[in-house]
Amino acid sequence: MDITQAVTQPHNLFPYSSEPIINMALGGWNWCWDQELAHIFVHAYRPKNLDGQIFDAGCGTGFETLYLTHQNPSAEVLAVDLSDTNLTIGMGQCHRAEVPSSTFKKVSLLDLGKDSWDFITYVGVLHHLPKSIEGLKALEEQLADEGIIFIPL
Repeated sequence: MDITQAVTQPHNLFPYSSEPIINMALGGWNWCWDQELAHIFVHAYRPKNLDGQIFDAGCGTGFETLYLTHQNPSAEVLAVDLSDTNLTIGMGQCHRAEVPSSTFKKVSLLDLGKDSWDFITYVGVLHHLPKSIEGLKALEEQLADEGIIFIPL
């Protein structure tokens, strides 16, 4: 069984995120999902482009995607995952919460095309790969100049 199948099968049966599936608009706020504040924290100045592109790698059931779209309403957000179940739940959550539009796509981190993202976040993804460093390198290749890869702990 290849790594894609090994990750996809259990997540299709048991969708991942330990966060709740919600059916309402977000009421909270978290600094780590705010592109502008994360940029200020890392670079000590405001980003040039607040309409930047955000990449949610391994979005799971979309809880982080909800915050990313809610807190960065003018940004383009792409959320990717291998699990059809996770993607369906994530799209539904974003639709019901009426956050600005996000795009959800089924793709492996190791099969990404070349792009340029201002803010990349991932939670619980790299440990699924045989060589985690390959996943991190794939994400780094996606990063715009002065972009940020955010790894919440």
